[in-house]
Amino acid sequence: MAQPAAQPLVIILDASAAMSQNLGAARRIDVARKAVRQAIGEFPGNVALGVVVFGHRTGSCGDFEVLEDVHAASKGRAERLGRRLGALNPHGQCLPSRTLLESLRVLQGKSGRLLLIAAGGDNCGGNPCTVAETLRQSAAPIRADVVALGAQASSLACVSRSL
Repeated sequence: MAQPAAQPLVIILDASAAMSQNLGAARRIDVARKAVRQAIGEFPGNVALGVVVFGHRTGSCGDFEVLEDVHAASKGRAERLGRRLGALNPHGQCLPSRTLLESLRVLQGKSGRLLLIAAGGDNCGGNPCTVAETLRQSAAPIRADVVALGAQASSLACVSRSL
């Protein structure tokens, strides 16, 4: 009997200025980068994976980028994404609300899982709790987990509770 296909996963990584602060002996971005690289390297090839980052280029509230559209493993994916993650330079705004909405487009209207790794709440005027409630009511079921890397990230707990 064939097993049902696993839901796609979109990793949403905060690369804002808050990620340049230390978490123990290392910068938050370095801790997150290492964990994401390891996860991508060990990720099952039959599960579609996407990666979205925010706060790493312009410093504006529109600074998010899809590093990897959702698709099954391709040759060289781990190395390619590892290079892209290594080039991230945290310095911009923290905008998880807008990036959570962008994840709907990345999932292409299908159900899936989100993994939000962030150091803080939204400093671009968005409300992650409101966005999570909107996502919860979408036609395709979405589940989310949050990895908080800072004291202000506790404001994102509502995302995983809602989804």
